[in-house]
Parts: sequence; structure tokens; C-alpha cells
Amino acid sequence: MFYYTDPDVVQSKAADLAIYYIIMAIIAVISSTLQFGGIAKAGEQISMKLRDQLFKSLIRREISFFDDEKNAIGTLTTRLSDDSRIVHKATGEAIAKQLQAIFTLAIGLGIGLNASWKISLVVLATFPINIAASAIQMQAIAGQQYDNSGSGDNSSGALISSAFTHMRTVSAFSVQHFVADEYAHLTDNVSKNRQGKSFMAGIGFGGSNCSLFLTYALLFWYGSTLLQAEHLGFEEMMTAILCLMLGALGLGQAMTDIGDQKSGLQAAKRIFTSIDEGEKASIDGLSTQGTIPTSRAIGKIELKNVNFRYPSRPDAEVCKNYNLTIESGQVVALVGPSGSGKSTIMNLLLRFYDPIDGSVLLDGVDIKTLNVRWLRSQIGYVGQEPVLFQGSVADNISKGRASDEIILGSGEGDIELGNISDSKNSDIIESSKAANAHDFILGFPNKYDTDVGEGSIMISGGQKQRYDNNCFIIEYFTNTNFLELQSPEP
Repeated sequence: MFYYTDPDVVQSKAADLAIYYIIMAIIAVISSTLQFGGIAKAGEQISMKLRDQLFKSLIRREISFFDDEKNAIGTLTTRLSDDSRIVHKATGEAIAKQLQAIFTLAIGLGIGLNASWKISLVVLATFPINIAASAIQMQAIAGQQYDNSGSGDNSSGALISSAFTHMRTVSAFSVQHFVADEYAHLTDNVSKNRQGKSFMAGIGFGGSNCSLFLTYALLFWYGSTLLQAEHLGFEEMMTAILCLMLGALGLGQAMTDIGDQKSGLQAAKRIFTSIDEGEKASIDGLSTQGTIPTSRAIGKIELKNVNFRYPSRPDAEVCKNYNLTIESGQVVALVGPSGSGKSTIMNLLLRFYDPIDGSVLLDGVDIKTLNVRWLRSQIGYVGQEPVLFQGSVADNISKGRASDEIILGSGEGDIELGNISDSKNSDIIESSKAANAHDFILGFPNKYDTDVGEGSIMISGGQKQRYDNNCFIIEYFTNTNFLELQSPEP
């Protein structure tokens, strides 16, 4: 349009084009909103579904999985948050931009061929070089981006989680500088790796621009020869060059997300692998497989010729031909030096692990044949280190009845008990009284609605033990006495 010599013609054509641009602007707003909004919604749904399934696959794994140092808490939490985010990034706006670039290139190719098929063929001949250069550039740039799936970031995440979780211990022994030095060492290794990738990114970016400028040089030289030979006009030459090259540049820009999509595929593979492994876990706490007796357990326990080694310590034999019989209603204390396998018997009874040889029987039935969830619902267990979950007192107590339905009251309820409804949660209150915890719970500001805080920092050690005891003694293992299996010696 700007090459016309008559100003009135230029103005007239510019007015027509301005109207078209206004229409295109309105269409772009509507279509882009629908395009990116729809794809973002789909990507978010995929991410949420993967995150949910990954979390379920992790919590259903056998305890030996968490004993492995590769599966530290920080590593798992980093994987849970980052992998789903990476997948979401790869399935979100990147797809929209790539589809848009492909259509732009297709339209540009049609216009360019119509304007000058000779120039268009030369541009098409340079496509492999430009695409390869763009791919190198994008991979180099993607390589210098923060990749949280790397082992360095996972290790530093595990260190951070451990340090913050046990900050009281870190502070008590004044080891903050040791922890800080270790974190600095881990991040320094990752930083050096990224610096190397940044250097390669510079080479890739420069090479891509070099290829682009050389392509323009070739096209302008070849176009000038066609103009000199009068095989095409100046307008046709510029139309062909600009339409095709702008279409190619749009595709190159869309390729910036190829690195993210590659990471997304790798993250998705890790997620699916974890899900498959979780479903095939040897001891699955969420499985519906196994026998579920119609009546509660009587409580007779037998260990016959049990041999056991912890998977994380295969060279240390903990139980060797171990035999033990505990009758229903019998209170037993198993005593022995540290490391002799006292806690191991409880771990075997709860099916945290399975013995290498021998069998563990409950009421004459091998516990391997029983449903894991039902088995653990029959056992009242108070560990050596009491654990409370973040939430209210009532929430923690109700977790002891995870196999039953406990509905926390939402109304004002009894004034003395805060928001807890006595009619709906009488078992919570009765269990608190049985554990001698009810009185001091009423002394808290919000009574049963009092938040115990992260890591139960709002509760004293003795009170924590009462709560932990309270959570798991709501249903007794036997009808008359609570069975305490403390530190059995093989």
C-alpha cells in the first residue's frame, strides 16, 4: 500500500485496512480468551488429577519405600508440587501458541506462494536450517531455566524440609551454620551446572540469529536478481519474503516451549511410574484386597519362626527363627537393649513390613491374608514418638476412628465443649475422659476446637502423649485390656 504514488489511494486503502485491523483486534480478544481459557482449564484439570493420583500412590506405598534415602520427605514434597506444575505448564498455553503458529505459517505459505513461487521455494529450502537453529536455541534457553526435577534441587529441598521441621533441635545444638554450609554446597553445584548451560544458550541464541540474517541476505540477493530480470515485481517479492519469514519466526517463537514440553513429558512419565508402582505396592494400606472378618478380632497373636531384615539394612538380621505367643487379654512387656528388634515386632504386627520367612498370625489367621486397612483398624498403637497432625484437638482425636464416620459439629453446640456436638461426638469426649485428657482440654482457649499448631508446638509433651494415646485407644485391641507391645526382643 505504501508504495503507491497517489496519496489519495494510499489514504483510501489505509482506511480500509484500518477497519480490518479493528475487526481482527475484536476477534483476537474473543478467540484468545476462549483459546487460552479453555486450554488452561484443561491443563489445570490434568494437573490436579495427576497430583491427586500421585499423592495417593505415595501414601499407599509400603513403609520400606520411605526408608530409602532417595525418598526423603523434602524430595517427595518437591516431586509432588513440581512435577504436576511442569506437566501443567507443558499442557497449557504452550499448545495454544503452537497451534496458532502452525496456522499462521500455513496462511503465510499460501500468500507467499501466490505472490512468488520462486521466492517461496527458496524460503522453504531454508526452513530446515532455521528450524534446526531455532531448536538449538530453544533447547539451550530451556536448559538454563530452573529445572526443579534435578537431583540437586531435590536434595536441597529435603535438607530445607528436615531443617525447618526440626528447627528446635538445630537451634539447641547451634548447628545452623553447618546446615547453611551444606545447603550452600548443594545449591553451588546446581548453580555451576546452570552457568554452563547459560554459556551454551548464548552460543545457541547467537547461532540462531546468524542463520536468520544469512537467510535474509540470501532472499534479498535472490529477489534482486529476479527484479533485475523482471520476473516479478517489488511488491510481490516483499509480500513473499515477509509473509513466509514472519510465519517462520512465529513458529520459532512457539518452539520456545519445546523445552518445557520435554520436561513435562519426563515429569508425566515419573508420575505415571510412581502411580503404577503405588498400585503394585506389596503392602497397600488403601487396597480393598484381603479378607475382612465380620467380627472384631479376639486378640491372640502368634509369631512363628519369623526371620526378618529391614530392606534398608539387608545385612543386619533382626529376627532369627523368632517365636512368640500372646493370648487375648494378656498384657506383655518385651524388654531388651536398643537395636535388638523390640519395635520390629510391632512393625510386623501392623504389617509395616512382612517377614522374610515365617508368619505372623492374628487369631490363627496369617495377617498377609487379611485386608491391611481392617487389620490396622483393630490395633491401638502408641508409638515411641507421639505424633499430632495440624488441626484441632477434635480433628486429632477423630483420626483414631478413621474406619468409622465421625461428623464434627458445625453449630455452636455445647458451650463447654466449643463447637463439638456432644450427641454426635460422644465417643470423642468419652475417649478423652478415658485418657484423662478431658479436663485440661477444657482449659484451652477454644477447648476441643483449639489448633495444636504445626508440629503440635502448642501442646506440651505430656499432653501430646495423652492425645496420641487418645487417638488410638478409642477402640481397644481386646475387650478387657489394652495390649501394649513395647520393644519385643527376638
